[in-house]
Amino acid sequence: MSNIVEMNHPIIDYYLSVIRNKDTNNRDFKKGAGEISKILFYEASKKISTYEKEIETPVSNCRVKTFNENDLLIVPILRAGLSMSEAIMEVVPNAANGMIGLYRDSETKLPVEYMCKMPSDISSKKIFLVDPMLATGGSLNYAIKMLKERGARDITVLGIIASPEGIKKIEEENPDVDLYIA
Repeated sequence: MSNIVEMNHPIIDYYLSVIRNKDTNNRDFKKGAGEISKILFYEASKKISTYEKEIETPVSNCRVKTFNENDLLIVPILRAGLSMSEAIMEVVPNAANGMIGLYRDSETKLPVEYMCKMPSDISSKKIFLVDPMLATGGSLNYAIKMLKERGARDITVLGIIASPEGIKKIEEENPDVDLYIA
């Protein structure tokens, strides 16, 4: 069963009120979506594997916990996921990134791939798939399938708004994927 985490935080509530307001300008929308994305990423990244290493401080040597940013892969579903991935890349600027481009066929209502750019080997990466809106779950499930077909084994989805139907579909079709929703 997948891990569904619905974030409950006053800062998220504040930024949701900003981005959902019809009078919000583009700059404030992007800022709000970015701040929510960072909070989602902070919570979801609790599961990142860490290791200890010794560093030299101005006073003495000490052991610190850290992680390898190169083990992370940030993948937005275009174009809506770009503002989310840009904000996350501010936190982990050396993480790898990919992109998935999908559109919904107007007749069949099914997702259609128009682009998929990934590093050559994603099997060992901790992947954060970002998309701000989970409605029916069709496009997101398709994107997860695309990643798995390319070798992905560890996928976490970050989303801002989600419908109960979309969450249920992800849970049913991808029980091994964690889902963090604002």
